[in-house]
Amino acid sequence: MHLNPDHLARAIENELHIPLTVAISSEAVVIDRLTPRERVQLGKLPATPRRLSWLKGRSALKRLLASLGQEEETSGISFPNPAFSLTHSGDFAVALGTTSTRLMGLGVDFEVYRPVRSEAGRFFLVEPEQGWVMSLDAAVRTKALLRLWTIKEALFKSDPRNFERWFSDYQIESPGSATGLAFVPSEETREFRYSCFEVEEGFLSVAVLPGRHNDA
Repeated sequence: MHLNPDHLARAIENELHIPLTVAISSEAVVIDRLTPRERVQLGKLPATPRRLSWLKGRSALKRLLASLGQEEETSGISFPNPAFSLTHSGDFAVALGTTSTRLMGLGVDFEVYRPVRSEAGRFFLVEPEQGWVMSLDAAVRTKALLRLWTIKEALFKSDPRNFERWFSDYQIESPGSATGLAFVPSEETREFRYSCFEVEEGFLSVAVLPGRHNDA
């Protein structure tokens, strides 16, 4: 699969059964398109790669808002958010949005292909997940770790209480599954849903925390 917004939106909707819009940008938004409040936010960032990532993120968010028929003002969007999520990796910024009002959280993470050391798993995986990874052939282990990292970060972003958690606080029910359930062991009644897609450039994962009425 290519990193195509329409194809991704359909694939995610088919797996998670929520209406979604995807916007992707590989270019920074033109400064003249920033609103006064967005310029204030930009002015607080140092002239580092983070500034460029922020501008690419604004570009993706503005495209997303336009697709949803909303004003392209991004300064009021904060994360975590039940309707929007944003991720950056490599040359790309990916923004997700939903019109559903049935979610408590929405999270997306995209990672371009990169090597991940086997020992890194202990920093973000729980023991059963680590055991599953180590049971794999070494040749495929690094891709499995990168895939699980994107799932964990999407889960983290979808959690309204992520200020008190780390990636290893979330347990994936079946770490070998591209789509499935995850939970915080101390709160097993709150089930997250996730789906991970391997695209030409890397892995993209989306996670949602449904509300009480899981009919989004």
